[in-house]
Amino acid sequence: MDEIRIIIDYISKNKIIVLIVFLIIHFIYFNTTLGKNDHFKTLISIYGSFGLLLTIYNLYNTSRINYASTINNQLSYLNQLFQNITQTTSTFFLNNRNMKYYYDELYNDIKIKDESIRDKNLEQILTNNILINIDALVNYIDSFKLTTGSNFQLKIMEEKLLKLLAQFMKSKIFVENWKKFRKTLALKWTKNFIELYFKL
Repeated sequence: MDEIRIIIDYISKNKIIVLIVFLIIHFIYFNTTLGKNDHFKTLISIYGSFGLLLTIYNLYNTSRINYASTINNQLSYLNQLFQNITQTTSTFFLNNRNMKYYYDELYNDIKIKDESIRDKNLEQILTNNILINIDALVNYIDSFKLTTGSNFQLKIMEEKLLKLLAQFMKSKIFVENWKKFRKTLALKWTKNFIELYFKL
């Protein structure tokens, strides 16, 4: 296998030499008596077949490498979307310390005791921001499934999203804002996704 890779690398790096060799063989084949020799014709056929096999192998290898690169880029983008949700919520809660009750409800399962401290506008702003990122994640995961089929890493991403949403769906405030978001800004695939897994 390594020998074939070396030959393919050599051919791809030295295309001009391969072209010259091809032209010399072509000249010999059509312009000399050697070209009429049956052994020479057989040898040329074998070399041609070998060249064709190398070309096919090179194309297969290139497509496999490109496919793996595409998958890695898509998974990297999904990770970036997850980080975006974390960063958005962290920044929001650091800048709005009065929203600690919402943080506790989202991440610590501590229900709010005093409804009068709620800031419904800020709750909706944060929830909408989270849900817009979740919209992007669900859409990307769905389209990623169509292009790649079943993928172990994709399943991990989907499980990660489900765990995050399951945590958020425990929050009464989040669910309340989801219902508003669903009527106005939610995209079809997110509605379907949340309906499928959370019946909301």
